[in-house]
Amino acid sequence: MENYNVLMVLGEGSFDRVLLVHNKSTSQKYAMKEIKCPKSVFNIEKTWNESIILAKTIHPNIVIYAVSFEADGLSHIVMDYCDGRDLLQKISKENIKFQKEKLFPENMILKGLAQMCLENVFLTQNGKMKLEDFESAVLLKCPMAYICSFVGNPYYTPPEI
Repeated sequence: MENYNVLMVLGEGSFDRVLLVHNKSTSQKYAMKEIKCPKSVFNIEKTWNESIILAKTIHPNIVIYAVSFEADGLSHIVMDYCDGRDLLQKISKENIKFQKEKLFPENMILKGLAQMCLENVFLTQNGKMKLEDFESAVLLKCPMAYICSFVGNPYYTPPEI
């Protein structure tokens, strides 16, 4: 944590919160996810699966992983900061009222629908959509493996789980 200045809280859930942080050495802004997880071998392994999968996934529409670490009894995952906030906030009634007559351009809507995912879609200022939050993802040891597992807030479980 000593490498980062916390600028503000971006979001908060029952098991984690996301902070906007400033890296002191690179002067870049990042989103830092703090995960509160009961200390057990099983929970620690499941918590780190998200950072491992994020680190191995390279795609222009997936949030880029920077680093992960433990500090102050919390797990931290540092990743790209999507400065356009999340899609739900962008299309909320309050935001639309604030924008008055401004509508989303048709090409942005069509691109967004093509990239759409059911949860945690973030936007950069230039309108690029990125996915984040792979809490339900699990690393398998072989292609034929099967697992029934879950980590994260049960109230926000994706419908396919």
